[in-house]
Amino acid sequence: MSSYRELLLPREHGVWGHLAGAALVGLPLGGNLAGLPLLVAGICGVLLRQAVLSGQPWPRRLPVILLLATVASGLTVWTWMSATDTAWAWWLGVAVLLGTPCLRPIPSRPWWGSALAAMPAGLLASAIASAGGAGALMSGLAGGCLAMHLIAIVPLVRAQTRSDPRWPPLAIELHIIMLLIAIGLWSTGFVALGIPLLFGLGLARTAWLVDKRTPVSASPASIGLREMAWLPVVAAGVAFGLRGGAC
Repeated sequence: MSSYRELLLPREHGVWGHLAGAALVGLPLGGNLAGLPLLVAGICGVLLRQAVLSGQPWPRRLPVILLLATVASGLTVWTWMSATDTAWAWWLGVAVLLGTPCLRPIPSRPWWGSALAAMPAGLLASAIASAGGAGALMSGLAGGCLAMHLIAIVPLVRAQTRSDPRWPPLAIELHIIMLLIAIGLWSTGFVALGIPLLFGLGLARTAWLVDKRTPVSASPASIGLREMAWLPVVAAGVAFGLRGGAC
């Protein structure tokens, strides 16, 4: 059983949060579930990456790699045939392009290296929303908001798992930057008030979590579950904030 776990399941817990975010943000914005196969293809892509990087013998992992690649390709073709618009293919293509540098894990990589993985997740959410019938502007803003959230929580997670004093200020600063961007989008009419409210709540939550007086668990698993539990709030804020804006 452990060999199959090593072959298929990635060690990075954050990848499941990225996929969950893409699903929770992308699927509700479409008028149908034509983007669902893209989500499953994304899951296959994550498993495929793990199979390629695993230390299993090639005779063991090659059939798994071929199967996952075939399923992901088939699901993409299915989306091409079922979606009413092909604009999603652009979002997916850029997601694959930006995700390629993330294929190989880098030991002790800088925080922005981990944050880079947020971009393909946001673009996958855009592709899912677009395949489901959402407009180009709404799809792009949805994926952008998700990517902004995922980028900002990288130093927040590190602040809770590492003793380095630079992470709490960086987590606060990034959330302030994201809030200012959200306010800018709202002031120009692209999004409704829900987007700046979402990032305002995110900033308040971050300040509470990095406060030395706030007891936090150092367990990566519990921190990951807490971030997963926050994703429905992010998805609801994005949906509420985009439906009332210019998109």
